[in-house]
Amino acid sequence: MTQSPDPAREPRVGVFTTDTDLVVKSWDDSLAQMTGISPAQARGQRLEALVPDLTSRVSAERLREPLVSGAVEVLAPAFHKYLIPCPPLEPSAEFDRMQQRVVIGPLRGDEGTEGLIVTVEDVTSRLDRERTLSRLLRDGSPADRVAAVRKLAELDNPDGLGPIETALSDEDWQVRRTAVRALATQRHAHLVDAVIAALRDGHRNFSLLSSALQLLSTTGVDVTEALAGLITHADADVRIQAALALGSQPRDRAIQPLIDALDDPDVNVRFHAIEAIGHHAHPDAMNRLCDIATSGDFFLAFPAIEALVRINDPIVAPHFAALLNDEMLSGAAADALGEIGDEDALDPLVKALDNAAVPVAPIVGALAQIQARYKTLFDGAAVIEDGVNESISESATDRILLELSRDSGESLKHLVTVLSWLRRDAVPAPLARQLGSAGARHEVIEALVRFGGPAVTLLIGQLASEDVDVKRAAVVALGRMGDARATPALTALLLDEDERPLWAAVAGALARIGDRSPFEALLSRLGDHDAAVRQAAIGALNSIGDPSMSTRISGLIDDPSPLVRESAVRIAGYFGYPDCVDGVFARCHDTDDSVRSAAVELLPYFDDPRALDTLTAALGDPVARVRAAAAHALGSMPGATERGLLMRALDDPEPWVRYFAAIGLGRQGDATALPLLARHARTDAAVHVGVAAINAAASIGGEAAVPVLAALALEDGERGQTAIRALGTTRSDAVVGVLREALRSEDPRRRTVVVEAFTAQGGTAAVDALAWTSTADADPLVTRAAISGLRDIANRNVPTSGAAIRSLIEVLHDPQRRTDTLTELARLAPAGIPLLVDGLDAEDPEVRRNIVEALGRLRNPLASAGLRQALSDADAGVRRAAVTALSRVGARGLGSRLSALALSDPSPAVQRAAAAALHRRGADTATGNE
Repeated sequence: MTQSPDPAREPRVGVFTTDTDLVVKSWDDSLAQMTGISPAQARGQRLEALVPDLTSRVSAERLREPLVSGAVEVLAPAFHKYLIPCPPLEPSAEFDRMQQRVVIGPLRGDEGTEGLIVTVEDVTSRLDRERTLSRLLRDGSPADRVAAVRKLAELDNPDGLGPIETALSDEDWQVRRTAVRALATQRHAHLVDAVIAALRDGHRNFSLLSSALQLLSTTGVDVTEALAGLITHADADVRIQAALALGSQPRDRAIQPLIDALDDPDVNVRFHAIEAIGHHAHPDAMNRLCDIATSGDFFLAFPAIEALVRINDPIVAPHFAALLNDEMLSGAAADALGEIGDEDALDPLVKALDNAAVPVAPIVGALAQIQARYKTLFDGAAVIEDGVNESISESATDRILLELSRDSGESLKHLVTVLSWLRRDAVPAPLARQLGSAGARHEVIEALVRFGGPAVTLLIGQLASEDVDVKRAAVVALGRMGDARATPALTALLLDEDERPLWAAVAGALARIGDRSPFEALLSRLGDHDAAVRQAAIGALNSIGDPSMSTRISGLIDDPSPLVRESAVRIAGYFGYPDCVDGVFARCHDTDDSVRSAAVELLPYFDDPRALDTLTAALGDPVARVRAAAAHALGSMPGATERGLLMRALDDPEPWVRYFAAIGLGRQGDATALPLLARHARTDAAVHVGVAAINAAASIGGEAAVPVLAALALEDGERGQTAIRALGTTRSDAVVGVLREALRSEDPRRRTVVVEAFTAQGGTAAVDALAWTSTADADPLVTRAAISGLRDIANRNVPTSGAAIRSLIEVLHDPQRRTDTLTELARLAPAGIPLLVDGLDAEDPEVRRNIVEALGRLRNPLASAGLRQALSDADAGVRRAAVTALSRVGARGLGSRLSALALSDPSPAVQRAAAAALHRRGADTATGNE
């Protein structure tokens, strides 16, 4: 569907010309449409006659100035409103007259200036939106104000910043940062001048420059040196463009010119140089960026902080910590610490919460981010949670609790998460009141569960809330806690008809608590018309396991209610009660279809000789669900007769009967069923039956299954993907060739499935295929799956595990795959760690640094030994990474070694890292003694 142009993005511009006496000579159709004045009406009239009140808004001298001086005059709508009065073309909530931006220039001919050329742009829609956003910027929430600044920047106001300027002093740091970024892009007048100059003399055509750079890049020409020259050009606009272009050039050669540009006299050049350095994330720029971030120039501090985050070196964290008490930059500094900080960042973050001028949300968000990262990287975050709990003050806790009632969304989740770490009596009650916050309800439940006993009474109190979602959340939390004190209140809900929406959740909670006292209440729900309630009650009764259950269930199997009979049959089958056997067999002939199918399905649990005849009869039942239940039951009963019945069921007209028959034959593993399964795999009209047949053929396996699966693997869609996965579990030399062919598919989803199959294969050919895919495939999801597959094989402790680890180390050479590879290496099993340590002999120092990072996440003595080895690496970056990793894992006996590095390492960065590690341990830098 064709969309109509957005008037805020598609401006209407009309043009007219006059002679030197301001008599209209031309009047275009766009202007006629805008003003309602036709060309015939306008031509030949003096401008003052055509617009009688013109001079009340624009002086005659200003109108004539371009005739005299040749200068261009701009009449901005903020001051002059409009040149030609007329109604807006679309209805406006703000203006009864079209708002116009007018540019008046001299019209030159061979004999000099012959008159004026005037452009009139309808900007009503833009100003409408600008006023609306201005009000939002004044009255909205911080998130609303950030969005308003971004939208204002999109309006592309050529007459100045407008309301954006007020955002530069906004109380919220995120609003200020967004405004700074908008300010950096608002260079309209200068860029228009540049375009005009480019049209006149060509050498400053930035579009041409960009096109030339792209062309030269595709032909392999290195333009970095030329750009390094341009970054010292006399024209600031040229220097800006050079900085932007250097941001996309080869990293090492582009970084020094950009670092030099940080001393440029033009602040906008410095701004864009910082952003370009951020794209490179080069550590050589860290010191200068730290200086800028802490300089007090918040216009440049924001991009400097963001660039340092991209470099992602925790060594700069103390610089961010120093900014936490800066009212303008504290939010950005906290965000940065959240991205790259470790436990050393906890103390300054927690102390910042005692400063009333520092916003709470970003600080708490940083603490939550650090904790989440530790959980991911180091499989635990107790050091973060305990550290915050031990160091936070009562006043800081009070500030977080106060913020709890104000925030929402992700910020509220972070507040709840951090509060869950604090062992304070004042915390559970405010948390319980947040059960009504839908966006953070999961986090609130988790937090209250962590508090355990002290929160039980509070949660029981929430069961009286009028908000059903709050009550449901309280029920779930009480179930998670498993405290029997909640049983009476939960049982009361189960017996209250008004609480029906909660019954399923209540039964689930009672199942987790395991108290037997609600036995009768749960029995009363076995006949409920709501299937979810019945199933939850059955599950709870199964969990409780009351001693009288067998007797009570035996009596309910003959209950007048079919719903009760079905529930009783399911419980009897779950436990296999001997005194219920005859009752269950009787229910196999029940008049109710649901009862009959439940009884038939559960017959194998009783190990009774009557089962086979009953199931044979059930396969002829007129009701499809009963036949499906019989097929399902036969699948778990080995025997030739049973297999014959299942093969017969494969021709049943009901797809679900065929589905369970196929699954059952796969469990039986009888190769004689393979031809029949192959036919259904290829031709069954129901896709789910075909998929089940494919999986059954794979379960039977052997060489006979390969041709069937290989042919199906060529098909598109779910059958083809299932066949490919099935080939992964089939041990045959012929499989590898089929999978290699499938790996050439243009469909990335299909290639991902092939990767899964090769991972399941795990042989030498599989490792080779996964290694090639991890670096050569263009789709990141496919490469990620291949890298994960290599790690999976590496952890199996099979003959190809070593090759898989070496392949992962090779992938580290590829910067685009490095993060995914590092994540997988950090999940390596202990048996593979020595091979990972061997990778410290790699020629590429970046590879060695990443191996150190992976070893630091493994928290294993073998990994620590490798880190000690890396302390002697020739590359300073590797040594520094090893120091940081060893400090984090707490390796002992390193005091003297760290002291030596802190005092005499050739690299200042290594010295600082070693000194920081000693400080963390409370050791003396000179001796290393604690």
